[in-house]
Amino acid sequence: MTKELRPHQTACSKHNTDIQRQAAFAMLFLSVWLSSTAFVFAQDNSVSDNQQRPVQAALTFDFGNSRSRDTYLAPLLYEGQQLGVRFERFRTMRSGKWQNLQTIDADIATGDAESGGHSTMWTGRAMYRYAMHRQVFPNRWNVPNAWLLVGPYAGAEVGYNYNLKLATGNNPATTRLAANLGASLIAGKKYSLRGQTCNVVLHAQMPIVGTAFMPDFGESYYETFVVNSSFDGMHFTSLHNQQDLDVRLTTDIPLAVIPWFRRIKTVVRIGGYYHIETMKINDITARYSSLGLTIGWTWKYLPI
Repeated sequence: MTKELRPHQTACSKHNTDIQRQAAFAMLFLSVWLSSTAFVFAQDNSVSDNQQRPVQAALTFDFGNSRSRDTYLAPLLYEGQQLGVRFERFRTMRSGKWQNLQTIDADIATGDAESGGHSTMWTGRAMYRYAMHRQVFPNRWNVPNAWLLVGPYAGAEVGYNYNLKLATGNNPATTRLAANLGASLIAGKKYSLRGQTCNVVLHAQMPIVGTAFMPDFGESYYETFVVNSSFDGMHFTSLHNQQDLDVRLTTDIPLAVIPWFRRIKTVVRIGGYYHIETMKINDITARYSSLGLTIGWTWKYLPI
């Protein structure tokens, strides 16, 4: 027998849905506003005091393996390869007590179904994050040649999944939209290599609260955006329904450590990375992880 909801229960359920929807849109607005404000502030902050606050930038390329699953398309796990590019911009702020870090990530991955079935899925994403860090040590503890920075960040992400086996169906692809507020950590230490000073850095970020787009299970995008007049695809996210961790361990080595490149001032960055994100909303599980090597170079400059 089907249990009928009483009028007050239906009204209560609708009221809760409205509250969740309003909270999700509020988090989206707050995250985007903080990101845009931080970006404008960073640009304005780089106008003066150039001599004391140089910019350290890095451009790296990622090569690794990926695993992805999207139960909106299929309950299969796809494993394959991943390529990515990352740009970082790090600078001490005008006060001298805080450092800002801007990162832009873009990657694409392709994988085949773990259980076979001649199924392939493409995954891509682009992400921007603005973080503000404050020194924990050496300000408070005297740790030789080491430092620890912690602080918050605001960011936004857009991505997609495309299943080739479902290309002739109504829903061969999904879209991911998310905005988050989270925590960021940078720990580093200096060491000497063949008379040259090098740095090894551990960088980790994790979102705490945010909002994300997720359609209802079995509902097409046409039904979500056209038929359904009361759109409720935005959902409040936190640690209970979204887990996301991005960890990178890199070292910056001047090419001058090689005898043939003594006069070259280029600094090479090499290391490894691990990223995993899982989202469970509306009985849909979206999971994406990547593990691999990163290589690139870093440089310093004074903004004009």
